[in-house]
Amino acid sequence: MSDLTLEELDTDGAIQEDIADLYGDSRADFLRKAAVGGSVLVTALMAPPVLAGKTSKSNDVRIFQYALNFEYLQ
Repeated sequence: MSDLTLEELDTDGAIQEDIADLYGDSRADFLRKAAVGGSVLVTALMAPPVLAGKTSKSNDVRIFQYALNFEYLQ
């Protein structure tokens, strides 16, 4: 009697997808999200402070582009 592996049984990945939905993210996904979040935090802390009332339209566009890129990463 040979032992079957999950990869042999689940050729289309449906079982693994359901397991991921049931248990949430894997450790690798958690660490990846933690690394991205940490880099965002470090970047935010290192960014020069914006003077109150002196924001420019180009800065607003850059902020929205950054937020959009961050959303794509998630």
